[in-house]
Formats: sequence, structure tokens, C-alpha cells
Amino acid sequence: MYGSDEATVIIPITCSSIEYNLVEVKRKDIKNKAFLNALETEMRKLEPYEKVDLPRDVDVRIKLIVDYKDETSDTLCLGGFYGTILNGNLMEDNPKLLDLIKSKIY
Repeated sequence: MYGSDEATVIIPITCSSIEYNLVEVKRKDIKNKAFLNALETEMRKLEPYEKVDLPRDVDVRIKLIVDYKDETSDTLCLGGFYGTILNGNLMEDNPKLLDLIKSKIY
């Protein structure tokens, strides 16, 4: 699910509140194997955000549920321009991952 990068909200949107707090949330089911392979490759590159002296809030605009063949799944939440959360953990940003996802959903 995803919403506009430009949407103005009173409070930051979290991964769990995106569908309630963001107007006009859209959903898309993607099964394109080339895209999913590229997505998995970029997700593997994510590293934990360890800059404790620079706390970061993520104003979520994109939420992906990635289902795997072994019946496991990952939840990836991204801000419109920065901020990455994987399975509830704050991660370093990966601009290539964000651009890849935006190219498919917008």
C-alpha cells in the first residue's frame, strides 16, 4: 500500500497507521519476477541504522508486505524521500531500493 509523497499530515505516519492516517491509500499486488528479484537483492543490502546520536523518525508513505515461497514474509516501510523500516527495525536508507519501488507503484 502506498500514498502520495506530498500528502500533508498532522502527525507522522507509522508503518502500522498508514492505512488509517493517509488519505487515498492505494494497493497494488506485484508478481513480476524481475521486479521481485531486484527487490529481494536490494532488501538484502539493508543495514541497521546505528547512528544513535542522530535519531530518525520515519513518516511512512509506502508499506510492502513481501511474501516468500517458504511462507515467510517481510514488512518494509519507507518514507517518501528517506526513512526505511524492515520488520520494525530502523535501517540505513537505500536510495536504489526506494527508486525501484517508486518506479513500480507510481
